[in-house]
Amino acid sequence: MTKKVGTDPDMAKNRPRSIIWFDWFYWSSVFASYLGDRIFDETSIGSIWIEIIYLGLVALFWYLIARRANNIFKWIYAVLAFIAAGLYGLFVIISAFELQLFGDNMPEISLAELTLGCVINILSIGAAICLFLNPSRIWFESKGRVVNDEDHLGDVFE
Repeated sequence: MTKKVGTDPDMAKNRPRSIIWFDWFYWSSVFASYLGDRIFDETSIGSIWIEIIYLGLVALFWYLIARRANNIFKWIYAVLAFIAAGLYGLFVIISAFELQLFGDNMPEISLAELTLGCVINILSIGAAICLFLNPSRIWFESKGRVVNDEDHLGDVFE
């Protein structure tokens, strides 16, 4: 009996360290983002169904990337992370220089919000970068199969 590539139940346990780093960065950014919404967003939607759908999509993205080695979702996440960081940077520049590009519709941002936003974007970019390190690249190319059990730090930056 042959197993299909990427369907090994041990696949999730035998992931490279760079994918485990992705897990930590990804879930830390999700938690920080959710926490920031609870603390700073007074106009939060508040609907439990919206939050359930959002967290379900976040979990689905993570599962397809970190557990199923889905290359398409890896790229979608990486592109979205870099676009979000760029848009946040643009927002910070506009806020810092008080540019009137959008009239008086720009919300004011506190130092705490600025710091949390930077942390969230750094975590998201860190997660995206982890997906393109050498052990991760090999892992995605093999559809999640373990190719090299010796996942040393020197292998990460080759």
